[in-house]
Amino acid sequence: MSNAAAVNLPEGVREGDERLVKLSGSAIRKIVALREREPKGDFLRIGVSGGGCNGLSYKMKFVGSSKRGDILVRADGANAIVDSKSALYLKGSELDYSCLLYTSDAADE
Repeated sequence: MSNAAAVNLPEGVREGDERLVKLSGSAIRKIVALREREPKGDFLRIGVSGGGCNGLSYKMKFVGSSKRGDILVRADGANAIVDSKSALYLKGSELDYSCLLYTSDAADE
């Protein structure tokens, strides 16, 4: 079992899973590497706020603790937390990491 399972849920924090936010293998490896290199907290906070091209702006930062109402998603040593408002927009999302300069999901025809 990973060390993420050792994280206790503070009062008011719920447990989530990949139905909320799925962390790809490459995202998990990058989260763990960044957390070890620059220890600013054990949790990657993923949030959504107004702004950006489609009216939404996505933000991520490492934090040391969760807040009441947060949802914790654990995945192989990576701990992501999402506030309940952002969860409405993130449900069913996948967080991936790529070091490529440009990627596209569309196939050339």
